[in-house]
Amino acid sequence: MSAWAAAYAAANAAEFACRTASVALVGRERRQALARAAVHAASRTRMQASLDDQELLPVAPPAYSRPDDLATPGDGRALISQTENALVPVYADVAAATSGTDRTWAVEQAIDCAIMGVRWGGASQAFPQASAADDVPAEAEDQ
Repeated sequence: MSAWAAAYAAANAAEFACRTASVALVGRERRQALARAAVHAASRTRMQASLDDQELLPVAPPAYSRPDDLATPGDGRALISQTENALVPVYADVAAATSGTDRTWAVEQAIDCAIMGVRWGGASQAFPQASAADDVPAEAEDQ
């Protein structure tokens, strides 16, 4: 699957996750979750518009299953935080595979998702979804 296809599928899943999480949230948080779903929908639309070959985009699945453990506002916040953090490396892959305005857009999306992951309660991370082993070089390099 290409980086664009993975990002498209991830944006689709993120929109669903934010809408699903909004059910467990109330008031301002519910509105913010729905606004976040709209951001992911807009990202998906932008990806569609920027690609010349629509065949590169995956077909959206007919439905996703709702998480069984989505009972409290904390569960909703955790779902959104995890979803946002999971998008960071996906958009980083798009940035690595593109150039120019597409690369700039992908980097901006990765940054935005990392910030949102923290705002929804996730821990600040050097690179969300990276394992601790990814942060340390296998061998020290002479500088």
